[in-house]
Amino acid sequence: MNWETRNEMKGRLSGLLLVIVAAVVVWYILSRTYFVIWVPVPWWMFLLLILVVILALYLALDHLINRTR
Repeated sequence: MNWETRNEMKGRLSGLLLVIVAAVVVWYILSRTYFVIWVPVPWWMFLLLILVVILALYLALDHLINRTR
């Protein structure tokens, strides 16, 4: 293995470790938190809201992982 490959693998592993640690922290916080939000919305608007939240979380994690590039 050359040095570029090792550095690339090291970066990928550190990014994966960051995602795992962030997921464990979020899971721990949410497991201790109880909240209920009741808003009468149509099913399609609720689905759209869920998709927007998932997209925002994906983009935020992608930005945090790929900051050095």
